[in-house]
Amino acid sequence: MKYINKYKLGKELTAEDISVKLMLFPDGQPHVILSNIAAGDNVSVRWPVRSPLELFQLLAICNAIKNADASVYDLEIPYLMGARSDRSMVPGDSIDIQVVADCINSIGAGIDHLYDVHSDVSLKCINNSQNIPAYHLLDKYKQTNAVLVCPDKGAKHKVDSIMQWTHIAHVIYCDKSRDL
Repeated sequence: MKYINKYKLGKELTAEDISVKLMLFPDGQPHVILSNIAAGDNVSVRWPVRSPLELFQLLAICNAIKNADASVYDLEIPYLMGARSDRSMVPGDSIDIQVVADCINSIGAGIDHLYDVHSDVSLKCINNSQNIPAYHLLDKYKQTNAVLVCPDKGAKHKVDSIMQWTHIAHVIYCDKSRDL
């Protein structure tokens, strides 16, 4: 297995790491070049999708992997752009998670790991996806007297289910009203 990890860019790589060179052409077009990849390699990619640029970079990386006659076995997405826009609010409204999911599905990865998805809609839209729940992340957080902010009613069930797994001292519950 070979690895691409956005969080290791610019840091020392191991023999299993594929080097990723990110470029921007003068017109703003992103481009990637991979090294230390060979035909037949199975590649695990860890790449957040926090912006359209990162989404394009992910797609370009996976395209470059396929162009090297290798395959994307595992795709790990620590942040998924568009997950909060999982339904149409008014006629003519885009459902952004569907747009992002169509791009991710075009990669054809074996497994897609998503971190603490906003809703199960993301899991339904993205093929072969699995959710990594927040308690796996919060279990590593050992700060005492920490406060967790629950942003809305939709997050309440998540917060209630993870409290048994964490060292969080207090929860602040918020509510919202949408201005459509």
